[in-house]
Amino acid sequence: GTGVLYALTYDGQILGKKELKAPIRSAPTIYKDTIFVTSADNKIFASSVNQGITKWTYHTTESETNFFGMGKTAVKDNVLIAPFSNGDISAFDTETGALLWEESFLSQDVSSNITGLSHILAAPVINQDTVYIVGGSEKMGAYNYRTGSSVWSAPISGAETPVVSGNAVFMIDLTATVYALNIQNGASFWTYRLAQEEDVLWQGPVLSGDNLILTSSEGDIVFLDALTGKKTNHIKTDSISVSPIMVENKMVVLTDKAEIQVYK
Repeated sequence: GTGVLYALTYDGQILGKKELKAPIRSAPTIYKDTIFVTSADNKIFASSVNQGITKWTYHTTESETNFFGMGKTAVKDNVLIAPFSNGDISAFDTETGALLWEESFLSQDVSSNITGLSHILAAPVINQDTVYIVGGSEKMGAYNYRTGSSVWSAPISGAETPVVSGNAVFMIDLTATVYALNIQNGASFWTYRLAQEEDVLWQGPVLSGDNLILTSSEGDIVFLDALTGKKTNHIKTDSISVSPIMVENKMVVLTDKAEIQVYK
């Protein structure tokens, strides 16, 4: 948050640090010998992991209004896909920083509704030759990750990173509706509307076996059958603000009371 990138040993010793001079609100991405970091003012830094030397930078326009946080970059075969808070998605050559393609998710909604924010908070997901992207401006799209050519698009707003498995992409939108979409054409397999009060925030989904798992700021842990979209289980606990993780067939949850809960 103070604009400093640290390199640490596993026991917490500082190996080095780099002043980036702008807040950082997303995790870095490491690919081969390069670390990629996006700052809150929409600037990408590509630096050598070992020496900390800056290889290249890229700066796009800033946005006046956005969500708190930044979408994490995704990378495959020397192509870096980067989301920005101004609604741009850009693809770069990881070695040179050359811009390969870009797509705008700029909102056309001038109202104060949250779906009017162009900010792309969800991380892009690359599966085979396609990257799946969802923004806050009623736009979700699938693109060829190398060329940027459109495969399909859908009028869906979201802030959570989608999950791709088999022939489906799963995601939750800003109205707490969960979608299962065909990865080939974006057609809907099913939708499920979670119980929603205006100030309830949902995280996920996380895919575990045949179940999608979603958590909420009201302490809900909801399980949906990935094939049918039917609810299979519902656990009530304390408020949760981050998605659970799966470890050796166990679900690990961190509550807002700083309690770790483990479920079989």
